[in-house]
Amino acid sequence: MRKKSLAAVPPVYAAARNRQRRVRLCGVCLGLGVAVTACGADGHGFGGQDASEIQSVQETQESQDAGNVQDEQEAAGTQKEEEIRKQVLAEMSEEQKNWMGGLSKEQRLADFKSLCEGLRENYPYVKLAKRQAGADLDALETAYRAKVEQCANDDAFYYVLKDFIGEFSFTGHLDLWGRRYESELASAREYAKEPGQEKRYKPYVDALDNPVSRKTYAAMTAYYGEVDRLTEEKRAAENSGGSGEEAEAGEEVTTAGKGGVAAGTKGEVSEIEEAAEMVGNVTAAGAAEESEAAGEAVSSNVETKILEPGKTAYVYIDAFDYEQMETDSSVLLPFYEKVRDYENLIIDITNNLGGSMLYFDELVVAPLTRETLTVPGYQLFKDGENNRAFLYVEEGVSSGLYQPVSELPTMPKLNREDAADCDWFLREDYAVEPTGDGFDGKIWLLVSENNYSSSEYAAMFSKASGFATLVGQTTSGDGIGTDPAYLILPNSGLVVQYSPMYGVTADGAGSEECGTEPDVVSPEGESTLETCLGLIR
Repeated sequence: MRKKSLAAVPPVYAAARNRQRRVRLCGVCLGLGVAVTACGADGHGFGGQDASEIQSVQETQESQDAGNVQDEQEAAGTQKEEEIRKQVLAEMSEEQKNWMGGLSKEQRLADFKSLCEGLRENYPYVKLAKRQAGADLDALETAYRAKVEQCANDDAFYYVLKDFIGEFSFTGHLDLWGRRYESELASAREYAKEPGQEKRYKPYVDALDNPVSRKTYAAMTAYYGEVDRLTEEKRAAENSGGSGEEAEAGEEVTTAGKGGVAAGTKGEVSEIEEAAEMVGNVTAAGAAEESEAAGEAVSSNVETKILEPGKTAYVYIDAFDYEQMETDSSVLLPFYEKVRDYENLIIDITNNLGGSMLYFDELVVAPLTRETLTVPGYQLFKDGENNRAFLYVEEGVSSGLYQPVSELPTMPKLNREDAADCDWFLREDYAVEPTGDGFDGKIWLLVSENNYSSSEYAAMFSKASGFATLVGQTTSGDGIGTDPAYLILPNSGLVVQYSPMYGVTADGAGSEECGTEPDVVSPEGESTLETCLGLIR
């Protein structure tokens, strides 16, 4: 189980995916931060409204146009930033670019070979990545080995590895770490100090806490810190020579806070008001301000709203952030108690990229369920050397915890080819016991393709257990498993993370490949919230 997130979705990947979806899904509430009428300013507001009930066609179009302008300005700004950064990188000396100490060609090739061998022996998604992302490990190894041979410095080597790993499109959490090494090591150390967690997180600390990685990532931080500084200086110098019109234009299309719409439009009715109107209530605007004024707890990670008094309540959770659990519990638990007798509770995780399973279990399911809920899951894995350390394979086999893959029960949806690539499996029953009085009404969970890792687990668990009715789009997957394991490259000390477990549901459907299909699919052009409110009405 992913009790804590030790690096789920890297920020760079999330941002790239965000930019891609802003263009592709303009006007549909599925993006990570779509600043158009369908989603609100930061991508998780209420939207996809029926113009006849809520907003005139003119206002909707104006707001959407403002969002499109913002997209274009952000794209232009990002492109300009990249151009400046490339100039800075080109001006860095060869000595500076050898921030790993100046690896030899032989050392770089040895690291690349170690990476490819490590993936073959431990990564259970080799065949799925080829099938789903077109990433053929054998072919890519040949192609990228030639690129590694041509690397003139350490920085070039790092980017070749980054491109190589990028070919797998984050399948099974596969990713090459950037500058998050220190924070991840610190987190692993803290987790290992918690009662009963020392053994579990010992392999994580042992793998990360080595002199080569410490030196490399300290040098990386220094090098790219200098790149950032020089980039900012060059950007400031260029901006100071302008007329200031660009800055003014940027300010004109600034966005509102959570649940808001793009500023500078005539349709400045809050998204929460619009959604509330759909269920006959227009009093929800300013609820957050009222909460602060009333001395109620406030969290930047969650929102709670009353859409219709006595009938429909709404909760938005941005991420299942383990570090936010204490703060968020002070917001969520009192709200649950306040709306316990309501007919409907809508929980929106459409923009939730994951985090900690524990968050969902303890702050969502346990307080709201009236009975213990149990969902079986199966995790298949390879008997590679790296996995043996992270998963305590020898101990698990001896105790009977791990069974041969050949002894899996009949699973009609199991991909036999993928399963044959693994050696052992673990059956893990995900069970959550009630901790409160529960919720009397119906629970709805809004989901989307943004849901991955622990937020996919939330979707899977909710549907399989009957905890909630899912509305939205099919999720992205990899919700059954454990924290990513690490491959440490011997000469550079670079860290490559991957999911060691190939998770499947009781019928054998692969969590990474299939995700979870909602009970009700939102039609194209309609937000998940609108679909849900339509069902409630």
